[in-house]
Amino acid sequence: MRNIRSIRVLGMLVVLGTVVDAGAQPAAGTETLAARLEQLAREYAAGGTAVGSARSGTLGEGQEKRIGLQLDGGKCYVFIAVGEESLADLDLALESGGERLGEDTQPDNFPVVRACSPVSVRVELVLSATRGAGSYVLGHYAVPPDGGAAAATQDQLVAKLERLAAERAAGAVLEGEAYRGRLVEEEVAALSRSLAGGRCYTLLAVGGDGLGELQLSASAGAQRLGDDVLAGPDAAVPEFCPATDAPVTVRVTARRGGGEFVFAVYGRAATGTLTPIQMVDTQMLTRRLAERAAQAARGMDPLQSPTFGSLAQGRSANLSFPVEAGRCYRAVAVTETGITNLDLTLLVDGSQVGEDVEPDATPVVGTCATAAGTARLDVWAVAGSGGWAVGIYSGAQPAAAAAAPENPLFTLLDTAAANLSAGATRASTPFTGTLAVSGTQQYDVTLQAGKCYAFVGISDAGNLDLEISSGTQVLGRDTDLDTTPGVVFCAQSQVTVRVKLTLLSASANFAFGVYNAPAVQMPTSAPRPTATGIAVGGTETDYIANQIRALHQQRAAALLPVSQVNRGTLQQAQETEFVVSLPAGRCYTVIAAGVPSVRDMDVTLTSPYGQILATDTTDDASPVLVTNPCPQWSGDYRIKITMQYGYGAFGFQVFSQ
Repeated sequence: MRNIRSIRVLGMLVVLGTVVDAGAQPAAGTETLAARLEQLAREYAAGGTAVGSARSGTLGEGQEKRIGLQLDGGKCYVFIAVGEESLADLDLALESGGERLGEDTQPDNFPVVRACSPVSVRVELVLSATRGAGSYVLGHYAVPPDGGAAAATQDQLVAKLERLAAERAAGAVLEGEAYRGRLVEEEVAALSRSLAGGRCYTLLAVGGDGLGELQLSASAGAQRLGDDVLAGPDAAVPEFCPATDAPVTVRVTARRGGGEFVFAVYGRAATGTLTPIQMVDTQMLTRRLAERAAQAARGMDPLQSPTFGSLAQGRSANLSFPVEAGRCYRAVAVTETGITNLDLTLLVDGSQVGEDVEPDATPVVGTCATAAGTARLDVWAVAGSGGWAVGIYSGAQPAAAAAAPENPLFTLLDTAAANLSAGATRASTPFTGTLAVSGTQQYDVTLQAGKCYAFVGISDAGNLDLEISSGTQVLGRDTDLDTTPGVVFCAQSQVTVRVKLTLLSASANFAFGVYNAPAVQMPTSAPRPTATGIAVGGTETDYIANQIRALHQQRAAALLPVSQVNRGTLQQAQETEFVVSLPAGRCYTVIAAGVPSVRDMDVTLTSPYGQILATDTTDDASPVLVTNPCPQWSGDYRIKITMQYGYGAFGFQVFSQ
């Protein structure tokens, strides 16, 4: 009998305000999946009724789908998903407030999760395509609650719990009510309580007849607060004292046997050291890990649920997992933006077998075991502080490591990158996958300060669009009607950006790559003062200053600068004006330049009396404007910069004879 992970929700939950996804009828072509769903429902949701229509959709490898739901209090539900054959490994999880309460991550394509809630609560279902891509259907069923034990049995368990509390939580009082439930072997009940800061808590549980071994653990987000210290049908998490209010998830697991259990929280006022609570964005890290693992652990299955944690700079953590002879393993890590350099070291039975010490925040290590043993993974925060997640995967050696011809799309991708930015080189191995019509794929990329990057996509059909954003700000996009979108962006400071690919008008294979773009594309010289006391390009030596120097050498070498470099930043279709004081009786040339993400910038010069003296409307990012006629009046002239296409920083300087 396949294990079903039960999630029972107790107490107050902090939940996300997610819009409920409207139920959709299975699309044409999913009749086979719908029939399979009905078959599984008869097995895992016996006696239940469908809640609304089955949902359907498609997922690319590494993609996930989130569905918001409201669970009614006092009811139980079973969620069943079925993927088509090409979607080889489909996972299903239940989350509330970013906290993962339960999941089915078995390496198959028909995950099942059961949930019982004594109170009405908002949750999210998370469907993840761990391996493969294709269509799926998702069913939601209301099922009868588990039968409760007789009152006499429960009274005996309560008495047993009180005796355990007298031994393990002397001086503490019962917080709220005891929770009563039933578990089958290997079943998990995830109970959530909102605990107050400044108090100390002890968690206790006792099992009835048939429960040979009960186990407890407690966590706040990714932070582990305590583990069971007892063996047998009684369980206890030693006292812990949170410094601040926190939603705490308690997992009650039937390790051996099954039957009734009672769980309770005992608390007292804190008198000693308090434990700081560091919440981690598990929802974001789970998404990043799925995207990274789709490439770094292709063809492998999750060995266990992801491990989350939080580290300060220079600190480390470790985790262990068993290895079997003849199998290969890979550890994949991702971080929140606060950690900019994370290292991994992998040891098997005390001997180091691999490490990733590259200066990045997405390390990967792996090994193939020749004998059974225990692996230990050390996680080091080399630079920065924040949350992290590690996924352990097992199976055959990842496809990327096999001696196979490179994806032909990668060659086309390299060509497109070179056309976008001459001399561009790969910053990492490109990503690849399949997208349906109107499908999207997102990647998070951390950029280093002072470096320029080319983001390039390619598809073998349809119309592929690319957008780069940071938070709510769109940094750049390419929505041309083609299959090779590209954007160049120069990072002024270290930042993590999100790249979104959208495929229109067809289903197709795609590839996406990040490239190092040369920061300077023309030979330049250092700033040198001129007869006017002003250096060409100003005193800076950045991309804009060097471009102005190169253009001056090519187009206006006989002219001297009469203004400093004026600078600004514009998004596409924006414009701005500058005021420059110019004397009459001279002719002027304005040289402007933008960073590589600027694709077309126009310049207009207007006299103090509103007369337009010169306009440059050529399609380029480095306009050179020559006054005609030459100004006849001294005064404040206005120079207008218009960002016709592209975005980013720019500068201009005025020259004269």
